Amino acid sequence: SGESAPAIVQWLKDRGVHLGMLMDEGGMIMRTPIGGVEGRYCVVGVVEKGYGDVKFIARSKGGHASAPGKNTPRLGAFMVDVEQHNPFKVEITPTVREMFSRMAPNMTYPMKLIFANLWLFSPLVKKLMPAISPAGAAMMQTTCAFTTAKGSDGLNVLPSEAYVTANMRFIHH
Repeated sequence: SGESAPAIVQWLKDRGVHLGMLMDEGGMIMRTPIGGVEGRYCVVGVVEKGYGDVKFIARSKGGHASAPGKNTPRLGAFMVDVEQHNPFKVEITPTVREMFSRMAPNMTYPMKLIFANLWLFSPLVKKLMPAISPAGAAMMQTTCAFTTAKGSDGLNVLPSEAYVTANMRFIHH
């Protein structure tokens, strides 16, 4: 779709190129795909996840901001809890393990040691990957990114209902 793919097809046809195979869902060609990895990589997307937008709703009595009660809808604490205490299982799948093993020779020390020995360091990698590479971490778990929030329409009105939405990408495990 778009302008790029048809232009590429025409360019290949004009040069008499006949493809044996065409793969879609590629990412990009990039340097340093994960911090500490040197080299140039062509990312091919093979860890496709399901997609969903989820709405989380909180309800209360509502009221006026001049006399707030203790039971106003509090979604901020929920969002912080989800972000600080990941509720989703983190797993290094065989596909991701293979990718890490292919990158390991081009990693700087100590990452080279860690990724070349995932049989020992998997728990450490699962824990530290979000700090090393959010994209790398996303390949190992379901992700939840809070994207919108709504409460009251009035600046001085306590809502009786508030919500946040999360864009989620569901991994198969």
